[in-house]
Amino acid sequence: MEQLQEQIVSLFQGSPLYVASQIYGLCLCVLSFFIYYVKKREHILITKLIADVLSSIQQAMVGASTGALINGIAVARELIFYNRGRKKWASHIVWLFVFIFAMSISPILTWQGPISLLPATGSTLAVIAFYCKRPVHMRIFGLFAQILWLSYTVVTFNLVAALQNTIQIVSASLGLLRDYKEYLASKASAKEA
Repeated sequence: MEQLQEQIVSLFQGSPLYVASQIYGLCLCVLSFFIYYVKKREHILITKLIADVLSSIQQAMVGASTGALINGIAVARELIFYNRGRKKWASHIVWLFVFIFAMSISPILTWQGPISLLPATGSTLAVIAFYCKRPVHMRIFGLFAQILWLSYTVVTFNLVAALQNTIQIVSASLGLLRDYKEYLASKASAKEA
């Protein structure tokens, strides 16, 4: 525990950019909660889009290049998936595979060792999550994606990003709990009718 405290103190004393990134990341924590908790698919995608733009900047500030690149790719993913069903060009299934491929090769471009595989795998699951049409499926895949991202942010010592991932895990879990309660309520009312 003492060693961890020394690392935290040395980080804050040594890098104003790191301190700024952590303060900036605190602002993202509130937004992080709403990503998986909002009810509609479109609202999930818009919230995630905003969070990914801001997270890409924050990841770059702490030197987490794989995370920064993946969040940048995720911005394009949300823009296209948001228009799925609205625009013909965005509705083709090829986009699912384009983004899975992009997330899969991103660690090669920014290799920081095996740790780079965590956000890539998490983001591959997130591609599937945000491609889904039903918010409940988005939350299920998103929950596992955030667990992998949490592991990455802990190892890269991006404390505020770890807090954001934890908040998103809680948000997805609460959203799934709400979905389950609504499901049970609809079943109960269907039996009464």
